[in-house]
Amino acid sequence: MPDSLEKLNEEFSDWLGRLAVEWAIPLEDVSPHLGKEEIADRVKCYPAFGQAVRQSPINMSDVEGTGGECWALGERFDRIRFREFCSNPDSADVVVSLVAHLPSDDDEAAQHIDTFVENCRSLGYQDPKTDGFNASSAGLLASTLLTAAFPKRFVDFRQTRWKEFADELSYRLFETESPSYGEMIVAAGTFAQKICGTETFQQSWPAGEPLWTIAGICWHAHSESGADRP
Repeated sequence: MPDSLEKLNEEFSDWLGRLAVEWAIPLEDVSPHLGKEEIADRVKCYPAFGQAVRQSPINMSDVEGTGGECWALGERFDRIRFREFCSNPDSADVVVSLVAHLPSDDDEAAQHIDTFVENCRSLGYQDPKTDGFNASSAGLLASTLLTAAFPKRFVDFRQTRWKEFADELSYRLFETESPSYGEMIVAAGTFAQKICGTETFQQSWPAGEPLWTIAGICWHAHSESGADRP
């Protein structure tokens, strides 16, 4: 195991140990509970959402229907924006461009995602009353489309959750002080892949889609109220 991965493995193992102490349960009982419902929702919803996103020709009614079932797509206002996005006749081309023409190079992929996020401005993600652009919701949409279509590379992304998770594991998530949403989404995917490559993760969660699993863990553990105890 490379040094950096070994350090991440130690940090991840220690973090699970801290949860076990906080919850006053044996360590082996942490993984069956941690992120259980969030993981189950991703496993249930993402395959159909990914199929809808990748089908050709794309049907935005299918995208809206399957995406609307995904918890990760956010709260009430995120869902309102998602419905507005899907009802816009230009949204199909934007989704196809994001998914079908995604570069394999990470730097190019980040720029590509940024283009998608900016395109969302005129497709339901700019408040008509204030003219404010909700880049956070547009970034969440981009990441959720991408993790459904490319489950080995991306995770659904909320900046605060993933930054807090990285801090817990002493991992520097972003290389610059003001990364773009594309850069953050790519970085979170890389971070997630590294965690899933650790011995601790593979022993604790040997089955399932690894990045959907770690995303569920992240969302559960770093919700506003924190992970609930078993």
